[in-house]
Amino acid sequence: MPFLFMKINTVCEDLPASDIPSFTEPECKPNDRYRPDTQGRFLWIKGTVNIPASMMESAYPLGLNISGKASMAAYIGGKEIGRNGTPHDRADREIPGLIDTIIPLNRALLHEGENEIVIAMSGHKGFLSLPNPIAVLAVGPFRDPTDYVLHRYLPALPLLGLLIAGSLYFGLLAYRHGDDRTNLLPPLIALFASMQMLTEISRGFVAYSYQFHDIRLALIILFATLGGTCLLAHVAARFARPQMRTIVFAGTLATLAVIYVTQSYDSKAAFALMTPAIMGAIISLVGIRKGLPRSKAYAATLTVGAFAIFKTTSDFLDVYFYYVVAALLLFLFFQQLQDMAAIKAQQAADQARTDRLELALAEARQKQVPSAVAVKTSGEVEMVQTEELVYCQGARDYVELVVTDGSRKLHGGSLTELEKSLPITFLRVHRSYIVNTRFVEKLERDASGSGTLSLSGGETIPVSRRIMPTVRKALS
Repeated sequence: MPFLFMKINTVCEDLPASDIPSFTEPECKPNDRYRPDTQGRFLWIKGTVNIPASMMESAYPLGLNISGKASMAAYIGGKEIGRNGTPHDRADREIPGLIDTIIPLNRALLHEGENEIVIAMSGHKGFLSLPNPIAVLAVGPFRDPTDYVLHRYLPALPLLGLLIAGSLYFGLLAYRHGDDRTNLLPPLIALFASMQMLTEISRGFVAYSYQFHDIRLALIILFATLGGTCLLAHVAARFARPQMRTIVFAGTLATLAVIYVTQSYDSKAAFALMTPAIMGAIISLVGIRKGLPRSKAYAATLTVGAFAIFKTTSDFLDVYFYYVVAALLLFLFFQQLQDMAAIKAQQAADQARTDRLELALAEARQKQVPSAVAVKTSGEVEMVQTEELVYCQGARDYVELVVTDGSRKLHGGSLTELEKSLPITFLRVHRSYIVNTRFVEKLERDASGSGTLSLSGGETIPVSRRIMPTVRKALS
């Protein structure tokens, strides 16, 4: 069943709230606005609703649906049918009504065709001036008005979960990998988008008094601005890092100026993100001229994103806006994954270079001052130079040492104890083997995940599957 919006014919201002006017008083004027402006004033309004026979004959209960920044009392035929708060011509006497409510309509007071409704309304509370403070005055099915608002947001609720999850996951990823804190900017964009969306859909969960509507709108604008600032900072950090602070400062001022001159609060929130997106696209275009990597992808994505936000501005309650934001964040998170992969690869390469350097230094020290292993056998101690030691094989309570001349010596002790006394050039490749990496010629990996080391003397040494990644890294 459709809503029938009330046509407002006459508006009276500066009349007392105590008596219903005749609407012939000098203070009463023909209505020249689509919806009356109740902000900071008390009004009497008279309007009509043309009710068809199908609505009168339907089994559904009817109600006067009200959405706006005002307290109201409604009358039909001079009889009060309900109120939302208490409207009054004095601010201190007004009791704020709910931002969304419905007044039940008795069909006995209605008739098919044109029905006249008189409403007293005031909106003395609040600190923002909205261009259209009254959104809905309509006759329709009687149902909880928050259900209607929430129904429009239901398709966006999965996006809210994804935004929150993305913010937490990528925030933790950025914090744990890399010292560049600008990597936290994309997760922050997701966080502010989540808070903006949560604040937006709160109207569908909480029936709040109209004076809190201004706080809700201010928070939406704030979160949108913070998200837009983080977006601009992220692009500037990637393509114009030396000028990042200047760009963010100038971009924030430009965004605030656009927000200030824009009347509609839906548009304010949209422009708070669209303006930084446009500036980010311009910075990316400069990056293309400099030949910077990924600048083309950023320029295209931000341009399309800004255009999509502009196209969804007039339908801000719709979920399209948040789909656009989610698409932008998906692109940014993909870029961040590539950044993290590059960081990991660089860290692995740095570690490999460090390991090779340590190994080279250890070999140089060993050549300059050769170390030796004390071999205990038959009650005697023999010193074996480690540079001549090819590998060690553990066997229960002793260790067999294989030296370069092909001889084998038995050492009374465990392989683990011996490992502690060997220099860094020796690598534990198996629970029963320690190898001198100086004599390793080739590493082969088996289908099972284990492997085999080929030594310069022709011997082959098994490599366990568990230790295989460490061995490959050490020998790379």
